[in-house]
Amino acid sequence: VCVCVYVYVGDGNFLRTAGAVSNHDRLVVGLNTDPKHSEGYLCMKPSPTHSLADIIDRIVKRKFQVTRRQRIRVSKGGRQLPVLALNEVFVGEKDPSHASYYELQTDDRRPEMQKSSGVLVYTGTGSTSWAYNMNKVSESQVSRVLDSLHREGVVCSLQPNDNREELVQRVTEAINESSIYEAEQCSMKFTVREPVIKGIFAASLTHGCAQRLSMHIHSWNTAVVMDGQFHFNLENGSVLSCQMSLSDALRTVVAVDL
Repeated sequence: VCVCVYVYVGDGNFLRTAGAVSNHDRLVVGLNTDPKHSEGYLCMKPSPTHSLADIIDRIVKRKFQVTRRQRIRVSKGGRQLPVLALNEVFVGEKDPSHASYYELQTDDRRPEMQKSSGVLVYTGTGSTSWAYNMNKVSESQVSRVLDSLHREGVVCSLQPNDNREELVQRVTEAINESSIYEAEQCSMKFTVREPVIKGIFAASLTHGCAQRLSMHIHSWNTAVVMDGQFHFNLENGSVLSCQMSLSDALRTVVAVDL
């Protein structure tokens, strides 16, 4: 028996539902019922030739494709939090003008004391969302890097019939697209937002991949936010851990055969 959980409107509702679904046999179906006002990246939307009723009819007849989207399991002090993150986990201060102070460790690497505006841990699904915008570079930034390389005597070769603007655009797109990965990949990525690198503070663990990530909190007003929907307080001395398991994957409908 295929038990479906239908989510209507947009991604906010989808993420709230995804976090609460613990039965891994459930199939979550997102339907964007208001495409004029909601992007609904995680939801299917009607087209001029196919209505929502057509989409639901195909799902009932099991004519669809499924993606097993990996999720992040978060524990605080050894106890698992009651939801799973489909997009991302953010750890930072409740007051955005304050920096967080913590010890960060990924897999078996040496722990590192850091001060920053927070840490974002994300999935393949989340790599096209907040993480994409946090990590992306602009064409002006790439242009400045190319100027610096030129001053250092490094020559960047152009393609035939190419010009500088096209080179900058091509490099910018390549860098930004490189941060996106498949929703089914059982691996987390992380980004340290605005790390403080000055005086006693250093940061070699600013971004990368990890199977396990832990943070020992040394701040007094910290919180962890999962998918922008679920908030949990983190007291000074709290130990937070993030990890993935194939058994936590969420079965979602990504396309129907119309």
